[in-house]
Amino acid sequence: MKARHYRSVWLLLALAIGVCPGCTADPNALQPLSGKVTFQGQPLAQGTIAFFGREEPEQRLSGAMLQEGRFHVAADFGLPPGTYKVKISSPETPANPEMIGGYPVNVERIPAEFNKNSKLVIEVKPGGGNVFDFSIP
Repeated sequence: MKARHYRSVWLLLALAIGVCPGCTADPNALQPLSGKVTFQGQPLAQGTIAFFGREEPEQRLSGAMLQEGRFHVAADFGLPPGTYKVKISSPETPANPEMIGGYPVNVERIPAEFNKNSKLVIEVKPGGGNVFDFSIP
């Protein structure tokens, strides 16, 4: 009689876990990120977006290439819920670049307040829906 009772308990437990898979999800799991970046009203053709921790020293935690103004970071490379600093970069090689060591020196097109001195901050939330759009004048 006891074995039958335990089998029923395990069956109910298995059903509860199967019915509610999100109930056991890790709230600190890495979250996917996506969004758009516009520069002077147009999608930023190429560049990078990087996400940094808020503590010093700054540490890059994730990032992505920008293509046609869009970015996507898969969950495997995403961020746990929390707040992060954002830096956007899009260097270009000028027509007559300065050369250092035989290589052209690129010039950053994006103003420093969006990369080197960025104040951009995002809040990543659990459960998806982490879409972030940035407009750079």
